Amino acid sequence: MSGLHKTKSHWLLSVLTCAFVCLTICLCSFSCCAETENAAADEMKVLQISACSEHLTLLLSDGTVKCYGTLPPEASETVGQWTGIRQISEGGEYLLGLTESGKVLTVPMAEEHSVWVTELPAQAESLSGIDQISAGYGFLLALDHEGVVHCLASQKMEAVLAADGIS
Repeated sequence: MSGLHKTKSHWLLSVLTCAFVCLTICLCSFSCCAETENAAADEMKVLQISACSEHLTLLLSDGTVKCYGTLPPEASETVGQWTGIRQISEGGEYLLGLTESGKVLTVPMAEEHSVWVTELPAQAESLSGIDQISAGYGFLLALDHEGVVHCLASQKMEAVLAADGIS
């Protein structure tokens, strides 16, 4: 019976998370338009959505990033300084941003989702020429212009990719 209860709990959590995401997007779209004097000229559009656990990240049409949910204020301020972003990806431990120039930005999260760190990992700082990014729980992936997959923050994931002949 406990397995059934656990499944129902996960289902309910998933439904509530989806409802939260939809409500947040609607509110963001409304507030982005309502805050401008000329909404038609200055309308902000959501280009991409990335969600994980109890938080949500939006990439807006002006290249800025907005975070919502159980994130502390420091995270919103840090991410709010990101500009020129063309892609975002949120994993269990990291938020990734890919700039127009192909540079990867990261904001790592503490294990307990309580403190965000503003420094970039040395490996991510050195990545450039990147076309696509993806964050997972415990690892970051980046695909460069030459088709090379870079794996950061997880030796286990690097080993899995290498076993499949992916470098």
